Order: sequence, then structure tokens, then C-alpha cells
Amino acid sequence: MKTTYKLNLLAAALVGDRLALVDRARDVSAAGHQNVDIATEDRQHILALDTDVLVAAMRSRRGASWQLVDRALAREFTLLLSVPLVLEYEAVLTREEHRKVHRLSVRELGEVINSLVRVGEAVQIRFLWRPLLSDPADDMVLETAVNGRADLLVTFNQRDFAAVARSFALKILPPSEALHRLRGLAKE
Repeated sequence: MKTTYKLNLLAAALVGDRLALVDRARDVSAAGHQNVDIATEDRQHILALDTDVLVAAMRSRRGASWQLVDRALAREFTLLLSVPLVLEYEAVLTREEHRKVHRLSVRELGEVINSLVRVGEAVQIRFLWRPLLSDPADDMVLETAVNGRADLLVTFNQRDFAAVARSFALKILPPSEALHRLRGLAKE
């Protein structure tokens, strides 16, 4: 059975009164990128990216983090996204401390996030396990990964995720190892 996700409609339904994300979905639709269909039977590798991976990707285009974001945009794997996780990406990436380093405007960061939303698979959070981790933002990443049935949760924060990941049979890898795994699987 083929399951299709309508990202913009799902995001709007999940957000409720959060007008900022609804407006963002409208902007994506107005740009001609309406309702990206992702068939679950066609996907092979399913990843959730922690916010620290996106921060590293924006700070350097040479590292494994950027390569993972680039591969997500090329749809070489399925990127799992939830409304709370996308809002977290936006909140963290637009902080002045990060913008000073990556030198991207809020508008340019919005374009990056919109691009990820267009290619990502929307995950509706049906089960919450909070609080399991010391950082509530990490709980959002974990819930997205578990609810979306991720193969890998990619993060630099191995220590905090390790014990909890075993409970969910979830593989936690840093960006370099995740990239190595994707490269190895692509050769098969």
C-alpha cells in the first residue's frame, strides 16, 4: 500500500494557531512547490537530523553535516521533520550568535528551511515521551525520529541520546558515521 504525505496540508493541520509556520507553508505553495508527495514504499534510508547538525552545516560547507543536508535536498534519503523540530531549526539557526558565523540572512535561512520542508517527510507526533532527555529540544528530535520510524538519528550529542536510544532500538550516529553509512549503502 502506497502512503502519500501532503507536507503543506499536514503542517498547517499540525500547527493550529502558529501563524508563522502556516504563512511559511503558503509561501512555499505560492512559489510553485505545492504538496510534495513522498511514497513510503520507495524510501530506503530514513534519518532525523538534530539541530546541531544543521548548525554545523550552515557554519561550514566542507563537513559531513553539510554533505548530509545536501544529500537530503537531493532526496538521497528520507529526512524526517515535525512541526516542533522545524520551529526549533528556525529558532536556533536565526540566533545572532550563529548568524555572525554563517553570515546568512534570516530570509536566506528561511529558504534553506523551506527547501528542507519541501523534500522532507512530515511526521505527526502521536506519542510523547517527555521528559526523557536533559534538553527539551532533544526530546523533540527523539520524538520525530521514533514517530517517523527513523533508521538513524544523526547528532553530535551522542552521550545524551545513547541510553534512551536503546529503549527505542534507534541507532544514534554522528554526521561523519551517518554519511559513511549512506555512502556504503549507495554502493550496494
